[in-house]
Amino acid sequence: TGRMFIDGPQGGAEIFFEAGKPLHANALDSSGDMAIIEMMTWQAGRFEFFDNERTTARSVSQSLEVLVGQGAPLREYVRELNTHGLSMESYLVRRLPNLTEADFERAVYNGIPLDMNMQKLMYQCIDNQSTVFDVLRRRPMAKTEWLPILYNLVKCDLVVISNKAAQVQKQLPLEAMGLDRAVIQSGMRGLLRPETELINYP
Repeated sequence: TGRMFIDGPQGGAEIFFEAGKPLHANALDSSGDMAIIEMMTWQAGRFEFFDNERTTARSVSQSLEVLVGQGAPLREYVRELNTHGLSMESYLVRRLPNLTEADFERAVYNGIPLDMNMQKLMYQCIDNQSTVFDVLRRRPMAKTEWLPILYNLVKCDLVVISNKAAQVQKQLPLEAMGLDRAVIQSGMRGLLRPETELINYP
């Protein structure tokens, strides 16, 4: 019975126990069950136990055994993704630029069984210019959701973790595509109001 304080790589966390049963937990911006699972994905840290410290808060709903069972695979995903250089500042880059939906489904079929729509939603957020943090800001997900999906996308060779954004291909000038700029500009002049040079609504 007491409070366990964990000093992890991203900040502090704590779990209150009573007779070995977790009652309340905080870690980063999560609490309860999710906080304990978050702590289990940390690869390093220091802990200290303060005997008989108590709280009236009750945020943990599942047993420690169940939470360990949920957190153990996530720990493996973190360990594997760390070998690819994963951090919240890492860039996510699509390996195949013109992937069809059918190709995507075939690729992830051989991975771990996850919700197909959730995988597609995360993949659509990957634009080769955004970090992991940016993607999760646009598509907020719990760590128990996004970590397995990212692991799957990397293991199925759909996404690469990089320390820099992908090179954006420069758009070719009109002349290089065989188009006459003068013809386009003369056509555009007919669409502009002469007094304002704004495009007509019709």
